[in-house]
Amino acid sequence: MEGFKLDWRRWHLTVPVILFVLVGAPVSAGSQSKSACAKLENQIEKYTKLRQAGGTAKQMDKWHRKRSKLKRRFSELRCKY
Repeated sequence: MEGFKLDWRRWHLTVPVILFVLVGAPVSAGSQSKSACAKLENQIEKYTKLRQAGGTAKQMDKWHRKRSKLKRRFSELRCKY
């Protein structure tokens, strides 16, 4: 192929970056998502307890919306109880 030149000087710098993105990023994302899942689970539990204790209609509605939003995020991150 005449028009295609492979510049090895660039490749030896690019390959480690590509490998880090493919291998290193999911590992760090996994540990971050574990802490995010734990935080979400605690917040969901907080709003569950608040709703069980009762409150004004306005408070109950606000807590319900907040808890639902947190549960959606929990599901998006594929967290498990």
